[in-house]
Amino acid sequence: MRLTSVAVVLLTLGVACAQLTPAPLGQVDARPPALSPELRNQANRLDVHYHLNAPATVSSRVESNDGQQWPIAADASRPTPGDYVLQFDGTVAGPGPNERRVLPDGDYRLVLDVQGATQQQEAPVPLTIRGADTTLPTVSDLSLLPDHISPNFDAQDDVTHLTYSLGKQALVSPFLDTASDSGSQRRVWVGEEVKTPAGVQNLTWDGTANGQPVPDGQYMLGIRARDAAGNIVESSQPLVVEDSGVPEAAIVSAQIGPPQIIRGDEVCLDAIVRNTGQTVLRTQGPDPGYVYSSLDNFSSIDNHAYTEHAGYWRIGLNWSGSTDMTGATYPYRWGFGHDLQPGDEVTIHGCVQVQNEQDQVVYAAGLVQENVAIHNAGAGLVRILIS
Repeated sequence: MRLTSVAVVLLTLGVACAQLTPAPLGQVDARPPALSPELRNQANRLDVHYHLNAPATVSSRVESNDGQQWPIAADASRPTPGDYVLQFDGTVAGPGPNERRVLPDGDYRLVLDVQGATQQQEAPVPLTIRGADTTLPTVSDLSLLPDHISPNFDAQDDVTHLTYSLGKQALVSPFLDTASDSGSQRRVWVGEEVKTPAGVQNLTWDGTANGQPVPDGQYMLGIRARDAAGNIVESSQPLVVEDSGVPEAAIVSAQIGPPQIIRGDEVCLDAIVRNTGQTVLRTQGPDPGYVYSSLDNFSSIDNHAYTEHAGYWRIGLNWSGSTDMTGATYPYRWGFGHDLQPGDEVTIHGCVQVQNEQDQVVYAAGLVQENVAIHNAGAGLVRILIS
C-alpha cells in the first residue's frame, strides 16, 4: 500500500475570531516519515506535521469523496503550543473494538479539526491510497476444549486447547478479556505474537497471565491476527475459570529413624503435611504405611502403577552418602491417602527396608509437587548407621 499527499497550508476557519487573537493552527505539512530501522514500511505511513500557535483540542478523521467518515482521534488535548505529528498508517478502527481495517484504494482527505479557546479550524490534507491489501487475516472455526478450566496445578483441567483456521499469513497472538452480563470487556492478557501461516492451527493455554493463574470468573479467550498491511482481526469464545489458585503446602514435622539399624531392618518416616493454600492438593499412592525395599522406587512398584503424575503431591524420602541434597530425587514416596483440602493436615507413616551395602546412609524428606517442584527439601535430615 502506498499513501501519498502534498503539503497543505490553507486553513478553513469554522468560527470567526477577534482580529488580534492568533489562530490556534499554524502551518500543516504531510509527507512520508524518514527511514529508520524501527519503521515497518515507509510507503504504509503518512506523517502529518502541524504547528499549534496556542493550546487547543485536536480531533482527526478521514473522509471519502462520497462523504463517508472514519474517526482517527477525538478531542486530544494539546495544552502546549508547538510542533506535533499525526502518524497515519492507512488503517481505521473496527468493526470490533480492537480491530483495524486497511482503507481500500481511492482518494480521501485527512482532516485536522482544531478547537482553540475562541475559534475552530479545519485543515484538509489530500490523501491518495494505491495498492491497498484489504484481504483480511480471518480467524474462523475457533473452538475451545474444554471451555471450563481450573488452573491450580492439580493436573485436572488446568489447560484448554484452542483450534482455529487462519485465512492468510499473519502475526498471531492469543488474548483474554473479562466478560460480564452487561457486555463490557477488559483485556487482561495478551500472549506472544508469532508469525503463523494460513491454515488450521492449534494452541494450548495454561490459564496463567504473567506467571500466575487468572482469578475465577467468566472470560473471552481468543485469537488476534495482524497482517503486514495493518489489518487486525479478532475472534473469541467464552471461557469459565473455576477453582483457580496456586497450591501451597508444608511439612509441619518430619522424623526419620531409628538412628542405628541392622541391615534388613526398616527406616521409617513419620511426617505431618498441611495444606496451607486455597486449592485442593491431589495425591496418589502408595498410601501411608507402604513398606519399600531400598532396591525399589515409587515408579517400579506395583507394576509401575505410581509413576509421576504432573501436579500431584506426595511426601518423599531420599537417601544419599552425604548431607548434600542437591539433585535429590526422593525415590520413596507416599501419598496422603486422600486429596487434601485447604487448611487440612494429614499424618503419614512409611518405611523402607534397608538393603544398602553402605555402613551409613543420610536420609531426608521432601514434599514433592510432581513435575513442578520440591518443597521443604531436606526435612528431618538424619544419618543412619547400618551394621
